[in-house]
Amino acid sequence: MVGALGLFIFWSWIQQPAATSLVVFCAHDAVYAEPILRRFTEKTGIPVVVRYDTEATKSLGLVDQLISEGATTECDLFWNNELLGMVALAEKDRLIAYQGPGWKARSPGDRDALGRWTGFAARARVWIATDEFAAQLIKEQPDRAPAELFAEYFEKQEDLSRVAIARPLYGTTLTQVSLMIQEEGLETVQKSLREAVSQRHLRVVAGNGAVKNLVAKNAAALGWTDTDDAFSAIDEGAAVSMFPLLYGNRPILIPNTAALIAKNRLAGNQPRPEAIQLIEYLLSPEVELALAQSGARQIPLGTVAEEQLPEEVKPWMTLRQQAWPLATMVGNGELTKAREQAVNWLRQEDVVR
Repeated sequence: MVGALGLFIFWSWIQQPAATSLVVFCAHDAVYAEPILRRFTEKTGIPVVVRYDTEATKSLGLVDQLISEGATTECDLFWNNELLGMVALAEKDRLIAYQGPGWKARSPGDRDALGRWTGFAARARVWIATDEFAAQLIKEQPDRAPAELFAEYFEKQEDLSRVAIARPLYGTTLTQVSLMIQEEGLETVQKSLREAVSQRHLRVVAGNGAVKNLVAKNAAALGWTDTDDAFSAIDEGAAVSMFPLLYGNRPILIPNTAALIAKNRLAGNQPRPEAIQLIEYLLSPEVELALAQSGARQIPLGTVAEEQLPEEVKPWMTLRQQAWPLATMVGNGELTKAREQAVNWLRQEDVVR
């Protein structure tokens, strides 16, 4: 959900940075990231030039750019809105290992063991449904959990023209599909999505924000999205409800990640002190609490004062303990391999674009 503000910032901040400026690539929505980065500059006096991604190429565009630019990149720090793209950068030796206080404050399941990236402020994958659709489905089977009902509907309904998902090549939908490939195998997931789109008319749209908009306007009844987009619809007064999107009976929580970008290898890939200040700020309780209290209602991964959390966030603090251990799963390389399979497939095939 970039919106007019995000697009304005994206275009107006694409400029030649001053030598003293920090260059940040940011895949997180500008409407939430910009106040955080502005506050950092206010506190430290360090100017920041930000290059945002677009909704249509969420996270993948900046990951590809950092890989293609290599040591010529101007980027000092990458604020990604998901995990697996950051892991791919680590495997390409594009990140600087740094084990600072923010890294040390995270559990092993929320950070890279070598310190190349650190997770913070997660979002959860959710079902978003019109209130009418949700009420009817629950009324028909009141003894079953809504998330289970929606999953069954998605799996068995012959006509999915009232169901929407974001393009699975990008953002958090790519993470979800990669997890599915890891657990079920590429061929099974390919068959399932191909059938859903070509035979059952599943709607595939530009991004999670577009899914949210369709459901909020009752142009779709059900969709996959993230907590931040679902909360946005609710805050706008749309008659929608959200429920955890359980896969294998476990929630999918996807953290933001922050990393220092490797540049001049001859200089020993030493990060700028200003970049270290920024990564520590992003990983601080102040920022996690600010993102939790923002419209995104993001879920802290570090230690924050729980009594200061919005009531809507508190249930997710319990659910996060049950979530898929994505950061741990990348340790053996299998989940990263599944992402690579997903990207290679989805870049070649039009069926789910």
